[in-house]
Amino acid sequence: VIDRIKETYNYDVALFRPEPAAVDTYVKEHGLNAFYDSVELRKECCRMRKVEPLNRALLGNKAWVTGQRRAQRAERPQDLPRRLCQPSTQRAARQSEGMTT
Repeated sequence: VIDRIKETYNYDVALFRPEPAAVDTYVKEHGLNAFYDSVELRKECCRMRKVEPLNRALLGNKAWVTGQRRAQRAERPQDLPRRLCQPSTQRAARQSEGMTT
């Protein structure tokens, strides 16, 4: 998909991945599938693999745009607003706190 975006739109996509050392440490200490073992381990896995790279990607940006299908909404899907604005200081913190699955 990334190659098609580059070719179609002539746009260089920046990739952000988890820090390999953090992933290695997590797996060595807790095991490969530790996110199944507890809510805390699941949150730590998501923080390390998703939230931390997202924070690096957003660093220095004043805004960002993302999409969410109504079916992905934990609450009632029909309540998903067309536009939802959050102060930039809350973005990753809210993502991390809101993870329940």
